[in-house]
Amino acid sequence: MSAMRDGEPAEKENVFLFREMRARDVPACAAIEASAPDGWSVDALREELAQPAARLFVAEVRDLRGNAEEGGASSPADAAGTSAGDGSGGSIAAVAVFQLVCEEVSLCAVTTAPEHRRRGAARALLGYAFARLAQQGARTVFLEVRAQNGPARSLYAALGFETAGVRRAFYTRPPDDAVLMRKSIRAE
Repeated sequence: MSAMRDGEPAEKENVFLFREMRARDVPACAAIEASAPDGWSVDALREELAQPAARLFVAEVRDLRGNAEEGGASSPADAAGTSAGDGSGGSIAAVAVFQLVCEEVSLCAVTTAPEHRRRGAARALLGYAFARLAQQGARTVFLEVRAQNGPARSLYAALGFETAGVRRAFYTRPPDDAVLMRKSIRAE
């Protein structure tokens, strides 16, 4: 099952479902990206989505009290058939942007909508994405993260990433170093 309860109280019954991003998701994903420093614009996401090496994924929030009983998505194949904009009731909680070249994948961005932060959406989405990318031949994931972004660095460390280096003064708005991290993945 590609759904994950996210530590929410049982009475809320929120669950995340994961799938590849679609063109019609771009405006919602760009709105989420606008909450991050140097977030991706609508045009940038559209251009990225059209690239052969691009791999973009989203996490949707579903209410189990409604959609699951009405045939809502519950597996990767089912989840791929739904969209926040298709009338199914899901809303996009997080977006992840990757580039896959040969056996190496770069995590370009992972952003959670402000109202869904600290609920495990990014962690769950990355887990789903790593499994999908490994199925597509990826063996190593690379990323760079702002040195001052403690929560993201903690998340990446908890997911098994190791520090591979530092790029001094890499970011300009606001100024910050980039911490380079890497993780091995494999198909299961």
